[in-house]
Amino acid sequence: MKGSHFVSRRTFIVNSGLLLAGAALKIPGAGTSNTGKEPIIDVHVHTDYHGRTNSELVAHQKKLGATTSILLPAWRPDRDLKGIQFYISGRERWETTGNEACFQLAREYSDMFIFAANEVPGLPETISTLEHYLEKGAPMIGELKFAIACDAPAMQEIYQLARSHKVPVLMHWQHGSYNYGFERFPKMLEKYPAVNFIGHA
Repeated sequence: MKGSHFVSRRTFIVNSGLLLAGAALKIPGAGTSNTGKEPIIDVHVHTDYHGRTNSELVAHQKKLGATTSILLPAWRPDRDLKGIQFYISGRERWETTGNEACFQLAREYSDMFIFAANEVPGLPETISTLEHYLEKGAPMIGELKFAIACDAPAMQEIYQLARSHKVPVLMHWQHGSYNYGFERFPKMLEKYPAVNFIGHA
């Protein structure tokens, strides 16, 4: 029809997903479409990724035009994790940094970055570490990218924490590598209906 504006299914899904993610994270301007300029929210940024410096990261995000970027911490490579891995590649595991690095960069560039909270599931200090950074202002837990079942008790402790703090959880899905048992995840959605899960694969 003349004058009609058609949007592809892919464009609709991507844009809707970004708006929902931004609204769930309570980012100013996100979830609305009546502003003069739509926010560009990058929900997946790692510090020190493949050796990229903080200044290079800042320049990269500015060039992208990202109005808000969420820094996702990796696990701490300072001890034996008994087979639980953040990444398969040993090199990658060492080239992304953790909670404190993300917190400090977000504090330095508070107009550009916010930070998530993350920790390996099932450690004695997992919940206290997550709580510590949630109390410092982290609006999200993630990214959960661990070689563990998505419905394991240790993961459910994290979902329960997310529910109590009313924050979303970002999960990395990769069959046979991370968050095992994707076919069972609908049960987790039923069990934790108040938790907003953000997934990518």
